[in-house]
Amino acid sequence: MDKFNFNRDFYEGCRALGDREGMALAWAMLRYGYEGVEPKLKPATMAAFSFARGRIDAMVSGSMGGRARAAKSSGRVPSQGGSQGGSQGGSQQKEKEKEKEKEKEKEKEKEITLAGYSASRQAPDDFDPPSMEDVEAYFAANCLRGDPRQFFDHYAAQGWTLPSGLLVTDVWALARNWSRKQVGFDADRKARGGQTSQEVERASVWKPVKTDAERIVELRRELGEAS
Repeated sequence: MDKFNFNRDFYEGCRALGDREGMALAWAMLRYGYEGVEPKLKPATMAAFSFARGRIDAMVSGSMGGRARAAKSSGRVPSQGGSQGGSQGGSQQKEKEKEKEKEKEKEKEKEITLAGYSASRQAPDDFDPPSMEDVEAYFAANCLRGDPRQFFDHYAAQGWTLPSGLLVTDVWALARNWSRKQVGFDADRKARGGQTSQEVERASVWKPVKTDAERIVELRRELGEAS
C-alpha cells in the first residue's frame, strides 16, 4: 500500500472535473490506492476513475493489495475458488473411482456365478462322446430327420460343446432337437420348390452300373409288358 502515490496527472484529472466531482474522484483514488475500496461514482467520474485504476494497480503491483483488488473487482476470490474447485474436482474423482470399484465387483460376482453354472452343467467326468455308429443307429431307430454323419461331424469338430461353450450333457436330446430343426428346414425348402433332405439323400444313394446284357433284358421286359 505504501507504493501508491497521488501523482500530478491524477490532480490534473480531478481539477478538470470541477471542485465537486474532482474531489469525489480524488477521494475515490486515495481510498482505492490505500485501502482497496471500490468507489461508487457518477458515470462521467467513474469513466475517469477507470483510466486511473490501471495506474494505481501498477503502483501497488507485487503487493497483496493490487491482486486482492483485481480479484474483488471481478467478484472472485482466487484462493477460495481454487480450493473449492479442487475439492469439488477431488470429490467427483472419488465418486468415479467408487463407481468403477462397484462395476468391478459386479463383474467378479457375475464371473463367479457363470463359473459355478458351467462347472455344474459340463460334468466332464460323466460325459462319454458317442461314436459315429451310435449316432447312425439312434437316428435310424428313432426315424430322425437329417444326416446323422453331418450331426456327428458338426459336434465332434466343436469338441461336443454348445455355442455357449458348455459341454453337451445329453447327446440324444440334442439329436432330437437337430431332427426337429431339420423338419422346419425341409418345409422351407419344399415351399420354395426345392428338395428335402430325405429326397437329396435318396438321390445320392449309390446304385451299381448295369451291364449291357442287363439293359437288353430290361428293355425286352418293358417291350413285352407294353405289347
